Order: sequence, then C-alpha cells, then structure tokens
Amino acid sequence: MNQSHQAGVLPLAAGTGLPALAAGVNSPFSCNEVLTPITLGTSDLQQRVQAGLKRQLMLYGQTPSAQQIEALSDIVATLTAMAGGSSPPKVFLSSLDPGMGKTTALIQFLKEVIRSSDFVDVGVVVFLSRKDEIMRLVEEAGLHTDHFAVLTSDEDCNGLSPTPVNDAQILFTTQQMLARRCKNTAFMRCDPFFYMGRVRAVRVWDETLEPGEVMALSSDDLGELLPFLRGTASTIADQVQDLQAELIRAVSGSIITLPVFEGLEILSSRSEHVASVHRTLDKLTALSGRSVRVFSGQGKQMI
Repeated sequence: MNQSHQAGVLPLAAGTGLPALAAGVNSPFSCNEVLTPITLGTSDLQQRVQAGLKRQLMLYGQTPSAQQIEALSDIVATLTAMAGGSSPPKVFLSSLDPGMGKTTALIQFLKEVIRSSDFVDVGVVVFLSRKDEIMRLVEEAGLHTDHFAVLTSDEDCNGLSPTPVNDAQILFTTQQMLARRCKNTAFMRCDPFFYMGRVRAVRVWDETLEPGEVMALSSDDLGELLPFLRGTASTIADQVQDLQAELIRAVSGSIITLPVFEGLEILSSRSEHVASVHRTLDKLTALSGRSVRVFSGQGKQMI
C-alpha cells in the first residue's frame, strides 16, 4: 500500500493503495475499473478486444454514444498498454456510469490476453471490494480454472479455481487482501501477488478508489541514500544528489518534477538495505517522474 510517512512526499494527484504506482489522469474520462500499463502484439490484442467488446455490447442491445465509445476505447488502450509494458507508471481513471461497458471491456480483455501466445508471461490482478463480486466476474468471464486463481480470506471463494495463486495468469482478489498483505511492505515485493516470479503488469481496481496516504521525503532522507547508491547505481546517485540540491534551493509551496529513476524499482527490492533506506527507496520509486509540492519541514525542505 502507499505508505504513510511524516516526512513524505505530498503528491499533486491522489494516490491509490498500489505502492509502485503514481497517480494521474488519462483522457477526460475517469475509469473506476482501470488502474495501472505499443508493441506489434499489443496492437493486435487491442483490435481483438475492441471487436469483442463491440459484439458483446450489440448482444446486450446497447448503443453507446460517441463519447462513451471513446471512453471505452481508452480503457482498452490502457489495459493493452499495461500488458505490453508501454504504459507510464500512473493511475488511469474512468468515470463512466454503471452499465456503460467498463466491466464488459475488462472481461473481453481477460479473455483475449489468455488466448494470445504473445502474452503468456503477462500477469493480471483484479482487485474487487467484495467476494461476491469476484464470483460474479469469474462467472461472467467464463474463464477456465487453469487460467485464474482467487485469493481471499474465504476458502469457498478461493475454491473457485484449484490453480495456485502464483501460477495463475489472472488473479482475482479483494482490496482488503491487498491492504493486509502490503501493510508493511511495498507491492513490488509482495510475492503473494506475483506471477512467474515477478509483479503482475496489469493491475485493475474495480469501482471504489480509496484515497492514498500522504508520503513525504526530506532532503536529509535523500542524503541518507547516497552512500548506498554510490557503489551500486552511480547514475541514480547523481540524480538523487541533484534532486537534493534542487529541493534545498526550492521555495516552499513551489512545484518540482522528479526525474525518472531508471532501475530504481529493482534496486529497491534488494533485501540487504536497512529499513529506513528501504522506505526511502520505495517512496522515491513511487514518485519517479512525478510532480510534487515542496514544503518546509524536517531536513530543511520536504516534498
């Protein structure tokens, strides 16, 4: 989960409970069901999902407006970009009203990503607010039990599929399970949600988007990282040092944009760092490339 820190970053957009993701907005629409990630395979996948979605809406007797079609296309494009690894680390929202096709778009995506040989190594996780929603979505998607797993506190619900969680390409779980499992760690290191040994690329948060907790970093926090980074990631060390200097010079209340720290997520997952360095690396990873507000506090200046 996004972690709360008294000396933390104050992001300009709301957080979401997914620690490695930064908040953002995609298009004029907000999709309550799509969070978080083009290649040649991705383009083909997107076309198949769009075609399946169109057929399904026709079967339902729905005739979406041009604006609704555009919003649904944004959802499909975001999901396929996540699968292809080309989506920026942001949260994408859609405010389409209930019954406008958001769940139908998700179901078509799940079916097509399973069918595609180009995406067998791409894991999907769908976070829902209630266990009965998981059962409904599993039934509507009509997926084979080999392709999905369920992770909840209810063994009957988990029994919808015998496939082990880490072996299932699609994982259905609850938002409460995410909060529980990531209480003391970052999502990127929470292996109960992994697929094929790594974090799932496609992350979908259905319906309720809870406000994230505030994170903050001080110039002193950044300084603490430098000895750890010099020997293992000199480029990132230089970026952090430059950021520290910029933060010290910045006027309280101003907005600065953090650089993109390439490879920081992998570095953050290493276990040999002390706890305080782990926390700072996790926060810096979540804020990579984001705009943040500067304010006065511990360690001269904070963001």
